[in-house]
Amino acid sequence: MFRNLINISDILRLVEKIRQGEILHRFVPSLPTSKYRIKESWRHTQNPPKHWTSIPAVKRRWNRLVTGDPSCDIRNYVAKKYYTGRKAEALSVACGAGGVELEWAKTEVIHRLDAFDISEERIRFAAEEAAESGLDHIVRFFVADAENYTYGADKYDLIIAESALHHMRDLRRIIGQLAASLRPDGLMVVNDFVGPSRFQWTDRQLEVVNGLLRILPKRYRTRWKSGSIKNKFYRPGRLSMWLSDPSEAAGSDKIMDALFEYFEPLEVKPLGGTVLQLLFADIAHHFLSDNGETQKLLDMCFAVEDVLIDSGELPSDFVFGVFKKR
Repeated sequence: MFRNLINISDILRLVEKIRQGEILHRFVPSLPTSKYRIKESWRHTQNPPKHWTSIPAVKRRWNRLVTGDPSCDIRNYVAKKYYTGRKAEALSVACGAGGVELEWAKTEVIHRLDAFDISEERIRFAAEEAAESGLDHIVRFFVADAENYTYGADKYDLIIAESALHHMRDLRRIIGQLAASLRPDGLMVVNDFVGPSRFQWTDRQLEVVNGLLRILPKRYRTRWKSGSIKNKFYRPGRLSMWLSDPSEAAGSDKIMDALFEYFEPLEVKPLGGTVLQLLFADIAHHFLSDNGETQKLLDMCFAVEDVLIDSGELPSDFVFGVFKKR
């Protein structure tokens, strides 16, 4: 209806949010500003294990796809390959609760890391974690809005954008400013969602995901906290996406074009997620174990996604890349 502005699945999603105990700060009669809704969307500092990113086997899979070694993560990979013998002045955009930035700090190639986010709650949490970890002399967390921040020129040796760019609404301008803030030999590392904007999943994606849901045993399909059974995955309406969080996947399908406009890729590697992100949403907590049955189901799902992406039938909705400015 109206280019999927609204659909029946929005009601089902709203009911499930209520069942899972999510407080609907953003849905108030006065329709607050976009910035207010974005901040309310990202107040939390802890993520329940209901997303595909919580699954240990998925994290090992990412490591293998990028580094070739399931035990070597992308931060240590970049540090060893590109920064051995030198220290970097770095910037992390939309850093959230700071976990990624502390991992970067531990690589020992970061001299100083500036990291900011729009959420006061998350920055407060990140600063406390840095102090407890003894890394507050390396990482400086502060509150700022990526769309209004003054980045400066030739300031950084490394820019980190992990799960950040898909939240940028003025994408090309911000990426241009990030390029300008890099020193001539600086690099930008991107690890992000580049799939359909506003999560407007393709019919083929939904067909594959819902086919796999029919195969998974019922006990693996009970949703986090609510206990309801996940029988089908839906495409959200655009209006509900905007009302919930105006920044979510605002221009994700344009990220790669914008990056190539300002940067030259040194390496770009697909991370998948086209099927797995949708499939494991709300049920990822069943796949945290490495027991035999769980691993067999994971291997099956991984193989389906790999075949579809390798054949070109589906794109990779997540990518890792290292770029230098043009």
